[in-house]
Amino acid sequence: MSTAKSYREDFARFFEEPSRESFRSLLSSHVGEIEQLDFKQAWPAWIKVARHVLAFANSGGGTMIVGVAENPDGSVTPLGLENLVDKAEIQNALEQFLPQELVFEVLDFSFEESEYPAIRGKKFQALLVEDRPDHVPFLATRDGSGISDSVVYVRRGTSSIAANHRDLQRLINRRIETGHSSNPSLDLSEHLEHLKLLYLEVNRYYTRSYGTYLDTLEEYGRAAAESAESAYPDQSYVEFLVSALEAKQASIRNFLDVSIEHGDPEGDLPAVQ
Repeated sequence: MSTAKSYREDFARFFEEPSRESFRSLLSSHVGEIEQLDFKQAWPAWIKVARHVLAFANSGGGTMIVGVAENPDGSVTPLGLENLVDKAEIQNALEQFLPQELVFEVLDFSFEESEYPAIRGKKFQALLVEDRPDHVPFLATRDGSGISDSVVYVRRGTSSIAANHRDLQRLINRRIETGHSSNPSLDLSEHLEHLKLLYLEVNRYYTRSYGTYLDTLEEYGRAAAESAESAYPDQSYVEFLVSALEAKQASIRNFLDVSIEHGDPEGDLPAVQ
């Protein structure tokens, strides 16, 4: 097995099940950074860390290990940290730039004794960023020096940079493949409550006795608004209510079809919006 392949396997093992043993194996490989892994001798400014976290989150997840220096030849030297930074401080500092859906974790590693002499008596911290393809792309929640809330950051090689068109297409495809929707899902009772309100509103304004009269009034209002060069909508309020009611009926039918197809006739499955 090649050294590079073995090193990637060591990283995958640590990322999936972070432990003292997998961390030690990762450092003892001595290969250096890869796209999913970044070494820092000390904690950078928090805004820079936030940018790396966003890039990892948009690139399938990743890890930043602090307390390790990268050498010019690509190898690494585990120097350790004099003090471990409080996890709450890290969390509070990063949360001001990161969306709530982005999940990360900080782990502490101390090696008072170890068969790997280079890390004996040293302390390290690792920041692990979870892969959540159902929520990509992740963007910063605020601007700052070196970070923008209108830029999607990704990992390319060992750098965290702005995404290009191909990167964005890949992110969109990953999200589509998860089937996740940003629209809030509703259960059947909520759909029916919306339908009831629409029926009541339509009945209030549009009855068999007065519907024609109200339509005439709204047509008059549109004509008056048009003569005043106002942006009066083409669709009347009554027409909108009726179209909304029909759309809600279609949503409920679709909901029931999906529920029956999945063997859930009680309607507990989320609706397809």
